[in-house]
Amino acid sequence: MLADVRQRRIVELVERFGWVEVGELASSLDVSQVTVRRDLDLLDKLNLLERRRGGAVSVNAPFEVESTYQDKSQENLEAKQRIAKRAVSLISPGMSLFLDAGTTVFEVAKRLEKIRNLTVITNDLKTALHLCSLPVTLYFLGGLVQPETGSVIANVGDGAFDFSVDISFIGARTIDDDYETFTPTSFKAGLKRLVRKKARHSYLLVDHSKFHKRAIFRVDPLSAYSGVITDKTFSSAERSELKAKGVHIISVAEEEGTWRD
Repeated sequence: MLADVRQRRIVELVERFGWVEVGELASSLDVSQVTVRRDLDLLDKLNLLERRRGGAVSVNAPFEVESTYQDKSQENLEAKQRIAKRAVSLISPGMSLFLDAGTTVFEVAKRLEKIRNLTVITNDLKTALHLCSLPVTLYFLGGLVQPETGSVIANVGDGAFDFSVDISFIGARTIDDDYETFTPTSFKAGLKRLVRKKARHSYLLVDHSKFHKRAIFRVDPLSAYSGVITDKTFSSAERSELKAKGVHIISVAEEEGTWRD
């Protein structure tokens, strides 16, 4: 494929999806990642797309894209800590858990020290490294690591994930106006759906900033989860809509308690 044809195709894909990753482009175009990075750098200089670590985003993208782990770790930290505290209250000694990648779920990992005989599975490097120092049985899912987040995002299929867990704690990049969860990466979307199906109970951990936004890849509706642990305060209209959709909200907002719809 000629360079100008390949570069036009890259721009078309970025405009279509809002966000593309280097690895996905290389696979789609049958070229090396080095070639893709060179093309993205050139197209960024021409203002045809915006270069991001790990990929590129459309200059007119209406979607949320991936942020670095460092950036996300400081966003709404107090809310994440309250969400994690409530999540940990659902865990009993001897349980098996899946901890999804992300800064909110990492706050759960930081609170497991006093719970005995846990078995924990994770695809997050930071979470795995932290749990290595705790008295837990730890399994780490290997595969392609996303540098921005320090999490495994590929080569984890149904055959590799041959586990059954008591509880999975899952994160989301965004939740749209129809209360569907989204993520910027197709690999993550598939893994999150798989994890939810492999667990007896699955809980979505999301702070208020995740709502009424969209990323590019749909994951699941909120009603697919055993509960949604969040600090968001919902209006009466929102509560009615969530009730109609069968969503179970576990609120950590100071003025609200747990309520089931």
